[in-house]
Amino acid sequence: MPTPPHWRAHLLAGLTRIKPRDVPWQVALRNTAGVTLPLLAGVHFGHLDIGLGISAGALMVMFADQPGPYRLRLRNILLTSVAGALATLIGLGIGSQLLPLLVVTALWTFAAGLLVALGPDLTRVGLISTLLLVITAASSGVDEVPPLAAALLVLVGGALQALLAILAWPLNRYRPERLALASAYTALAVAARQTPETNAAPPASSEINHVQAVLLGDDRSQSRALESLRILAALFERIRVELVALREYQAALADHDADGPVRALARASARLLVLVAASLRDTRIDQAECRRLLARFDTAQSALEAAARAASAPAALAAAATRAVALRRPLRAALRNVDAASSIGAVRASAAERQLPTALRPAQPLAVLRANLKLDSIACRHALRSASCVTLALGLSHLLPVAHAYWMPMTAAIVLKPDFGATVNYGLLRVAGTLSGLLLTSLLLHYLIDEPWLRIALLALLCYGFRQWTTRHYGVGVAALSGLVVLLEALAGEAPGPVMHARALGTLGGSALALIAYAAWPTWERGRVRTALARMLEDYARYLSSTGGDLAERRNARSACRVSRSNAHASLERLRHEPRSGEGLLALGDALFATGSRLARAALLLDALLGEGDNDALRPHLEPIVALRDLAAARGIELAACVREQRQPVLDIRVHDAAVAVRQTVADTDPHGLVDIADRIEDILATLAFLLTPKAAE
Repeated sequence: MPTPPHWRAHLLAGLTRIKPRDVPWQVALRNTAGVTLPLLAGVHFGHLDIGLGISAGALMVMFADQPGPYRLRLRNILLTSVAGALATLIGLGIGSQLLPLLVVTALWTFAAGLLVALGPDLTRVGLISTLLLVITAASSGVDEVPPLAAALLVLVGGALQALLAILAWPLNRYRPERLALASAYTALAVAARQTPETNAAPPASSEINHVQAVLLGDDRSQSRALESLRILAALFERIRVELVALREYQAALADHDADGPVRALARASARLLVLVAASLRDTRIDQAECRRLLARFDTAQSALEAAARAASAPAALAAAATRAVALRRPLRAALRNVDAASSIGAVRASAAERQLPTALRPAQPLAVLRANLKLDSIACRHALRSASCVTLALGLSHLLPVAHAYWMPMTAAIVLKPDFGATVNYGLLRVAGTLSGLLLTSLLLHYLIDEPWLRIALLALLCYGFRQWTTRHYGVGVAALSGLVVLLEALAGEAPGPVMHARALGTLGGSALALIAYAAWPTWERGRVRTALARMLEDYARYLSSTGGDLAERRNARSACRVSRSNAHASLERLRHEPRSGEGLLALGDALFATGSRLARAALLLDALLGEGDNDALRPHLEPIVALRDLAAARGIELAACVREQRQPVLDIRVHDAAVAVRQTVADTDPHGLVDIADRIEDILATLAFLLTPKAAE
């Protein structure tokens, strides 16, 4: 197996990589307005203290304003605001009593850390409320604002952000849902134009996961307009299956120089998918362009069918022509339905499409939390680490003669993550960003800016940069935050010098504590990556077993595959950043991941074939291909168990015999590509078995 890059190379790449922008400028602008407007009103009306309180609340909750349906966005912001207000009330109420404060901080931080088991939204609620708890506890007895009044100001700041977030809802109610679906169709169009990669995962996996969570989640609306969007989501699934199958045949034909007609049809499909995506964004479809592109698709399909009828045509070309017929139907249906995918839509979706697939349906939160109350749980270990580290930092900051005691526990809470790579990455970037931001802000305040209005203008600029850059490059975001906090303190009457000194010391101390805490009790991914990979292979095998069966079962199985693939990919990425991770384990994981992607594509190919319903030409070959499917699915689950249990698989030739039976029943023409599917499945399972033998690591 090839030697993977050293973990230090991955760590350095993580420190320097700038991620794609995931926060639209409109979101960053309205979040900045939520922070800045209270300050402007406070200065104008002579109540700057009230403006600062509301602005601080708006600043803390603005990261809860994440993409998604308006109802979900509103829920997240208000939940964060309520949790933050409660933390403010408790922090100011008991902040002067060190022992009760330490007990409450430990319990609060443990509960917040455990929320990582419930997903990023609630993780964000836990972190923000923890930060407000330690910040307000350090301010107890210093400020004269009553605890209840301060909590109400935080709540008002959150409510202001919520109001700004849903301000456009009456004008464009379903824009987030339409944009999510448009992104999925765009990703599929991009994949249709590219050269097929047999080891790559099926295209648009993450995009359709997001679509299902947005359209079919607990916060879904039951309006007729969204029913049309759900129909488009279901059609997307069918188009994706057929397009993957078509591209598989294109890859098989590349060696024969006969892939030209298939490539032309894929390009015509891509143009239609782009039109669907554009129509979703614009809420209308260009009918003339639709007719023109459909005519081009029909021309490409006719050329493919003519090439497949040639005497010397490869069998894969006939199979590709069969898939082209099946692809045309959902494409035309998507074009028919896209015009209704807006607030004026009136298409009714079936009851099954209103249900979130089992793989994405959230379990009961209390049941999830109870299941994670054990030491081998990543969430529980992270919660215990966080509670110990933040409580220790808070105690030290109160006992040591330092100003602004909240910086150290606040930094520890932010830096400490469930995995090693993220903790080191956040710690180093936070130190670098803090020091550079403090230096820049000190120069600006000392030499250039003295008027409150100019300071608020600079604060707005830094707030916008903080919102835009934190998820792209954490160091740049922290640099903006450092200047932002110094400006807020300066507006409150604090001298910039002591604030910057305290922040620098607190950041260094908090980051060091977080790194020490993780080193003292780590959670290494090398003990978990096999489980994630095994779960992925199991889900792929179950999807293979479901092909040709119940429609809802197949959709749920595909959703489960996408979720487990994402988890396995994340596990491998965490493993890359760990020292002493073992090059052999990482190489094995990469190989299993790539081979698993081939298994997923083969399952999609079989799903496209068996999902056609009654087919007279296929019926004579149905029994051997179904027998192969069932044996291959059972073998896949067995190999997944070998991955999990670190054991060598036993020799099993039943899949080989079933593949031979398929080849013996197929005529020379093979219009459905059954031999190719059988060979592919047999080869993939043999490769998986080989990877799990000791000699594969040599």
